[in-house]
Formats: sequence, C-alpha cells, structure tokens
Amino acid sequence: MVIFLLGVIKSDSRYEILKNKMDCIISSDVNDFFNIDALLLPFSGIDNCYNIKNSNINLLDILKNNAVFIIFTGKANDRLKELCNSRDIKLVEFLNDYDFIIKNSLLTASGIIDYLQKKGKSVSDQCIFIIGYGNISSSLAKLLVAYDSDFVICPNNEIEKKFILLNGYKVGEFKDLKKYNVVINTIPYNYIGDYSVFKNTEILDVASPPYGFDVDKLLSNGINYGIYSAIPSKYLLKSAGILVYKSINKYLNF
Repeated sequence: MVIFLLGVIKSDSRYEILKNKMDCIISSDVNDFFNIDALLLPFSGIDNCYNIKNSNINLLDILKNNAVFIIFTGKANDRLKELCNSRDIKLVEFLNDYDFIIKNSLLTASGIIDYLQKKGKSVSDQCIFIIGYGNISSSLAKLLVAYDSDFVICPNNEIEKKFILLNGYKVGEFKDLKKYNVVINTIPYNYIGDYSVFKNTEILDVASPPYGFDVDKLLSNGINYGIYSAIPSKYLLKSAGILVYKSINKYLNF
C-alpha cells in the first residue's frame, strides 16, 4: 500500500478525526504544508481568486510548493475545476459522490430528529410538513416512519411527487399548512408565494444557501424561523469525521 501525506485546511471540526486515522498535516498556516501529496479543502472550496474559504490561505501558494495529485472538497466552483484540469490534478467532490451523499444524508436526518426533540416532545407527537424530496428528505422520511410520525412531503416538481407516492408517503400542499406545527425546508432557493400560510408554524431550514425563505417576509409575518446548517459536524461529529476519512481513503488507498 502506498502511503500519501494529506494536507488538511483547518476549517471543519470533522477533519480533526483524521489526525488519528492517517498521515496528515492539519493547519491554517500555509508554511506548514510541505511535501504533501493530497489536499483536503473546506466543503465550500475556493473563491474566484483561489483563496481557500474559511482560511487565510491561497490555493496557488500551496500548489507552488507541493506536488499535489488530488484535491478533495465538498463542491467545486468552475475556477477550481479549471485549475485542476489544467494541472492534471484529480478533483473529488464529496457532494457528487453518491456513497458519501447517502450516508451524510442519514447523519443529517438523524440530527434533524435530535433537534426537533430537544424541547422534550417526541417527533411522534409533532405534525411535520417537509418541503422538497431529495437526499435529506428521503432519509428523514424513513426515520419519521420508524417514529410513527404524522408527516407529509411537499414536492418541488412532478418527478419528486411521483417518487413520494412510489415510496408510500403522503403529498403535502401549502394550503393545508394549518394542520402542521413544524415545517422543514430542504430546498435551497426562496419560497415564492403567500408567507402568511406559515403563521403558527415553526420553520426549520436545513437547505444550503440561499436557504428557502426571504427572512424579511418571515419577520413581517411574525413567523418562527431558524437555520440549522452543517448538521453532521454539529450532531454526530465523530461519525461525520469517519465518513470523511472513509471517503478520502477510498481514493488514496489503492
């Protein structure tokens, strides 16, 4: 087995578990990265000037002093894709890797259940309205069934509606929101419609930016709203870290 030295940008609490799992350098100082073969960026990647997000390091400064052959990140922008392509560097996006996506979605769904029950009320005693049917929603629905929860899923399109029905779940409509006390949004763009339908509900937004709502419209309607992001690293830190490790090892352990 070939041993590679992984450079890890210190930015995500999940990454700390890698210290005891593999040969790596975890740092926020560009001078610490020397003789690394692989690089783990934050999930948010880089900006258009090659600055590594959530750090003070420019990616070009690392590549200048190291023969990096593979870069890992959550989701890459066009600038990172173009850079890797021009330098013949393999680019791995965790959020395009279905093995990672499925397992990470289950961790996220588990974290949502935990969050909903922190007030001392089981999800089986809550009426839940889920917006969107993707990776997170599909995992969440399975857990809610196990809890015997009362929930519906509002699809974003006809394809989602088909799969909601094929999986035996109930389809929700915004006009019926008054029956539900918790709304969980998984769609990463702002809702267009009458915001007053969300009155008397608590909205938990687990989507990525720009999230699911216009905050000003929510506030003007007196709606209880909260964003819960990066759930695996907050709720199941060790499991989330092990998932990152296994995903990296899949590409390095050959």
